[in-house]
Amino acid sequence: MTSLERKQTLRKFLTFALPACLSVALFGMTVFSYLLPRMESAVMDNKRQTAKELVRSLDNLLKSYDSDVSQGRISLAEAQQRALRRIKSFRYGPDMNNYFWILSLEGRVRMHPTRPDIVDRDVATLADPQIKALIEKVLRLAKQQKNGFIEYLWRERKNAAQNQLKVSYCQLFKPWGWIIGSGLYYADVRNEIDSLNRKVTLVSIGILAIVALLSGYLTWRGLVGIREQQHTETALQQSEIRFRKLFMMAPMPMMLVKRDDGILEVNEPFEKTVGYTIDDLSAIGKWWELAYPDPDYRQAVMAAWRTAVNVALEASTLVEPSEYDIMCKDGKMRTMLAGASVIEDSILVSYLDITDRKQAEKEHEKLQEQLLQSQKLEAVGILAGGVAHDFNNMLGAILGHAELALKKIDSSNPMHNHLSRIHDAAERSANLTRQLLAFARKQAMAPMVFDLNASVASMLNMLQRLIGENLTLEWLPTGTPCRVKMDPGQLDQILANLCVNARDAITNVGTITIKTALISLDEVACKAIIDCMPGDYVQLTVSDNGCGMDPETATHIFEPFYTTKALGRGTGLGLSTVYGIVKQNNGFIKLYSEPKIGSAFNIYLPHHVGENAEEILPAVDDIPQSQGETILMVEDDPMLQEMGGLMLRHLGYTILSAATPREAIQLAKENATGIGLFLTDVVMPEMNGRELAEKLIQICPQAKHLFMSGYTANIIVHRGILDEGINFIQKPFSLKDLALKIRTVMDRNEDTVSE
Repeated sequence: MTSLERKQTLRKFLTFALPACLSVALFGMTVFSYLLPRMESAVMDNKRQTAKELVRSLDNLLKSYDSDVSQGRISLAEAQQRALRRIKSFRYGPDMNNYFWILSLEGRVRMHPTRPDIVDRDVATLADPQIKALIEKVLRLAKQQKNGFIEYLWRERKNAAQNQLKVSYCQLFKPWGWIIGSGLYYADVRNEIDSLNRKVTLVSIGILAIVALLSGYLTWRGLVGIREQQHTETALQQSEIRFRKLFMMAPMPMMLVKRDDGILEVNEPFEKTVGYTIDDLSAIGKWWELAYPDPDYRQAVMAAWRTAVNVALEASTLVEPSEYDIMCKDGKMRTMLAGASVIEDSILVSYLDITDRKQAEKEHEKLQEQLLQSQKLEAVGILAGGVAHDFNNMLGAILGHAELALKKIDSSNPMHNHLSRIHDAAERSANLTRQLLAFARKQAMAPMVFDLNASVASMLNMLQRLIGENLTLEWLPTGTPCRVKMDPGQLDQILANLCVNARDAITNVGTITIKTALISLDEVACKAIIDCMPGDYVQLTVSDNGCGMDPETATHIFEPFYTTKALGRGTGLGLSTVYGIVKQNNGFIKLYSEPKIGSAFNIYLPHHVGENAEEILPAVDDIPQSQGETILMVEDDPMLQEMGGLMLRHLGYTILSAATPREAIQLAKENATGIGLFLTDVVMPEMNGRELAEKLIQICPQAKHLFMSGYTANIIVHRGILDEGINFIQKPFSLKDLALKIRTVMDRNEDTVSE
């Protein structure tokens, strides 16, 4: 080798080796003289700040308890006991060995998880002078500065071998005179810093070794073939440029990953969708921590991903796409499909965002469940309505005969008590059928416009007696009138059933809240609710702080005869009655309930505008008698025909009784001028009640008409609501109900039959 060649070789060597050596030296100086000392300081500051923020969070917790005390929800003693129990259970730190303690301004330790021997003892009674000095130091800090850090020596247990240096942050909660504190041992922080230093040192040494090896390799390559290296580098650069262009221009989020989980690059769609940049993910393992914050889920995803990658490497195939829930930088969770392909020592990962599709699938499933539940309740309602109709006809006869017999027998007669029990049992059975009809949405209604706020307010005394004195009834009406059009009696049923249900859900003492509001629902809000139409609604909420219910129970709660109460405590028809009434009035009901927290039933009724509220007339106690009128009664059931005739004669009316429409028409022709009222059944052989009424009015135009039925067929009632001008009485009815209804129809001036 000539002298010139040796100089050129030396120059090439220095060209590669000298910068590498300088870089290694500069890197080592930076790591050991600058980064590590500042890292130690940052770790200590972070630990102190963590203790400070946690103590402040407990201050907010005590404020919430103090707010409950101020509002009268709980007593001060109960609030303090709850706070002590919760704070005593709190732990944090890598090994969950850091805790909180509480000291009162009087120097009494209220709570300390590891030193129960000093709890609830005055400072004067403590034998350990070190603890006394510490308590006095904390008291001075709280009184002078309200909060701050203190350093001290501490024994974790009473019989601990030695003291350890500790730093704590203390803060005064002035309303209760409590000082909250928590801290950490310097030794624990020192161990964590040493562990971190070892890891950083190992990484730094590894980087230095890699740099040194790389420098040697580059130097050797430069010495043996600088020209070949230049050609190779040029081709590699061109290939990388092409790959990078394709990578960055890809329409879907993509990530280039090392096999050791290090992130090499992310493209723009990835940054827009997920939010993280390459700077956020530069540290090894950082992607797993950010994208999968839940440790258990993270471990499962990492294990599944590495298994899939290993299988793909062995089979030289693509990594099959799998579904993952990824936490984005904006805090939103997105569901994405992730697949990959292996490219030499790297893995190209591609993502497909399917969040909207999954959300649409969930909404579809939810609506499908609501539809199935609605169809199931509709089918049960049809069955219940049919049963109630047949049962009503039998109850009508029982009630009528029992009531007439009671009026003819003196109360001292032994049979009077038996008849009274028969009458009471029949009344309870009639109430049961009314509940079935309400659930089936076939309950007869006399709708009127009224202010729901005023009606609820008038019921508060009755509801308070219903739930008992041990429960508090809160009434929170909205400031504006809430006009609805429905039967006021149905509102009474709703509130009574919901309040009784809430009462039974509360043990000992509790609160039932009734609240009203006016809300508007648009098309977007109605999409998630079956049978909901956009518009203005009156929201009636009945909530309690009782035992609540689990989701499985909530799905069956509106089904008839479904009950969670003990045997004999309920029929299981209360909430199904509420459901049927709300549906009958074109509304809907939503239940929100959590076990051990309580339940809230939100009822939405259409807000009625354009008419003033009508006056709800008080009940009448007297039974009005006949004024000499003649009534033509048409009933195809012999038992009910006989009972009806007896009741009408008892009231003093002259009775013309017919079993079929043909007989009724013949009697009307024979007594055309003397008949004052037609009392007819709805469904009969030959023709229905409406058709018969039209024929009878032609014969006796002066007569008025009253329909009666065990159910409300759509011949007279459209979806359970009486047509304007139609008079109707629901079977079974009492003597008083029949007398009042007849007098109401007879004393009315206008025509009572709608054409």
